[in-house]
Amino acid sequence: MKLEDSPKPISKVSHSRAGKKPTNNGLPKEWLEDGAWRKKVIPTLFRWASIQPNPWILPDAKVTNALEKICNAYYGDSELTITTTSTAFRLVRTHSTSEFPTNIYL
Repeated sequence: MKLEDSPKPISKVSHSRAGKKPTNNGLPKEWLEDGAWRKKVIPTLFRWASIQPNPWILPDAKVTNALEKICNAYYGDSELTITTTSTAFRLVRTHSTSEFPTNIYL
């Protein structure tokens, strides 16, 4: 079988986007004003994680729910929905699991 003949994987996320690391540039500008994202949201999420029964294993659904509530509290957007494909979630999940406890990407 030639490589060209092999079936292509089906994915909802394009390969160029899937391989990219999320950056703060993907967050709403208001979230970055006065360093709110890194000074308030991230520490609050880490505090939340620290009181969970097992802070090292957090289901995505719990993290998205907590992050959504935290962001709603700080930014006042009650219609905000954070999913596993949201930049905010990807920033938190990518760096809290793959690079912990090294540098968190903020």
